[in-house]
Parts: sequence; structure tokens; C-alpha cells
Amino acid sequence: MNVPTFTYNDDCKAAEIFSMKRLLRKDVPGLTILPFFIKAVSLAMFDFPLINSVVDPELDDNGYIKEFVVKNEHNFNIAIDSDEGLLYPVIKNIQEKSILDINGDLRSLISRERNNELTSDDFEGGTFSVSSVGNIGGRYLTT
Repeated sequence: MNVPTFTYNDDCKAAEIFSMKRLLRKDVPGLTILPFFIKAVSLAMFDFPLINSVVDPELDDNGYIKEFVVKNEHNFNIAIDSDEGLLYPVIKNIQEKSILDINGDLRSLISRERNNELTSDDFEGGTFSVSSVGNIGGRYLTT
């Protein structure tokens, strides 16, 4: 089965977000910029729900897609570097979480990966994928 994918890269001015991160980091060690962008994508999904959809595998008589199924849950696969390569465990229900909640979930997944404690449940139910290359100096990534 073919899986439709797309990649979008852009630059944005994020000085205020970085200032907020610096302020919060005083009380939240390990806070990165990634939870801010994860939450921003989740919020954008309310205005553009098709970016959080899957293709119904049933095709019409001409072989074209009949239907997109929009997912109500914002369950993001997050790229985590490991000894085995990139892993994509899921942070679930981002639409209901704060930036600090997302950061806590992200820190937990990273810690559990380092301790080989991730289970198959941690990889199920993803509806959207997010990767960050900022920590290695990158600007754009397609996986």
C-alpha cells in the first residue's frame, strides 16, 4: 500500500518563543524548543485537519482515493536518536496537553529509551510525525 506523505520546511521568526523557553528553563531543566513546535502543529491541526488524516484504503473504480479519515487525536511520533537509529515513539493526545506536559512526556520517552524500557504500546497510534535536527545544528530534515 502506498502511504501519502509530504514535507514542508520554512523559516520563521521565533525570538519570542526562544525568550519564553529561556524563562521557563529556569524552572524546567531540559526544556527544549521542540515541545513549543509540537504544540504549534497541534493547534494548526484545528484549522487544517487534513494534515492529521489517513487515506481510507478503499479506492473508487478508477483507482483514486475515495476518502480521507481525519483523526481527532493528535498522537505524534517523535524522532528519538538511539543506538539502533531513529525510533519514533508516540506522545498521545497532544491537543489536550500544555507545552510543559509535552516536555515531560518527551523527557520520559527519552529516558525510557535510554533504559531500554519502551514497549510496543509506545509506538502505536501515531497520527503525525515530528523530527528535530536543531540540536545537531540542522535546519531541515526529511525522513
